[in-house]
Amino acid sequence: MILFFDELPWLASPKSGFLQALDHLWNRYLSSMPNIILIICGSAASWMINKVINSRGGLHNRITHEIRLLPFTFQETQEYLEKRNIAFDLPQLAQLYFAIGGVAKYLTYVSRGLSAAQIINALCFKKNGPLLREFYRLYDSLFSHSQHHIAIVRALAKVRSGLTHRDLAKATKLPTGGTFTSHLKELQTSGFIDTISTFGKSKWDIKYILIDEFSLFYLTWMEDLSSMDLDDDVPNYWVKQQKSSRYEAWKGFAFERLCMKHLKNIKQQLGISAVITKTSKYRANHTEIDWLIDREDNCINLFEAKFVESEFVITKAYAEILRNKKYLFAEATGTKKTIFLTMITPYGVKENAHFLGTVDQQLTIKTLI
Repeated sequence: MILFFDELPWLASPKSGFLQALDHLWNRYLSSMPNIILIICGSAASWMINKVINSRGGLHNRITHEIRLLPFTFQETQEYLEKRNIAFDLPQLAQLYFAIGGVAKYLTYVSRGLSAAQIINALCFKKNGPLLREFYRLYDSLFSHSQHHIAIVRALAKVRSGLTHRDLAKATKLPTGGTFTSHLKELQTSGFIDTISTFGKSKWDIKYILIDEFSLFYLTWMEDLSSMDLDDDVPNYWVKQQKSSRYEAWKGFAFERLCMKHLKNIKQQLGISAVITKTSKYRANHTEIDWLIDREDNCINLFEAKFVESEFVITKAYAEILRNKKYLFAEATGTKKTIFLTMITPYGVKENAHFLGTVDQQLTIKTLI
């Protein structure tokens, strides 16, 4: 027999006594019955973490299996939409993913026969768009004291390279301590933020980064809009934004995050799945590396991600920039490992003389599928 309780946080309201009754029922009777399986779930992340997973009460150490439901990967998003007879080429799919990620509920709003830009416009920039007011509803439903979680996410959206624990507390003006650390753990467990180390630095320099696509999209493009900006008689609001330099910068950053979420695919394509690796970022001496993979086989991959609408062409000037990055990284870090410069783009990089003299490996967006 399977007992399934959906949305336990709502069933176990403070005055209901439901959680205490469930504790008693399980410990006194059901736990000794081998034919009983109890499944509980809930979307209120902070409640489930504090009241069930980390509980010191009657359910302490009673969990036999935990399922962490995260958004769809890039490939799973493609497969889900194709099941609904909605097909995009991969760059179009990436542009949709940049805005709403792989959240299944958001993907149910996607309609056939529209471009990614048209869909984003309909979902996010219409007065009655289903995601127009989603941001605060989402955080309020997931977290107690959600204003603190929102403050953390907002600070990370402003500093996309990430913030250390100390700098994040300073930016949010929240008191450091156990509660602040708990907020960070809740956001990380729920898939909104993650941590990444800085190459050559200690664990105290580990930075928190925002990885939730919709949160970044909302705080970048939607939060400051008024209702007058969302006139339904102007249907191409989002399309017009795509002509701005601001959009180009955001698009490049979103593509970098997409790639970093699919490092398993990248490692497999590079043939290093079996190699022990550590992923980190590097920024020093006017040199910034999108991200790098430090390998136990005495090699380092430096990654350069470019999201462009056609085959990427390396010019003489850009080739010089790439060579300088590689040289300055080697000089500043003193590494003796072999350094490979790896590029990843939607349509590939043209293998001209500048490419052959600079880039060691190239990957395309197909790697992420």
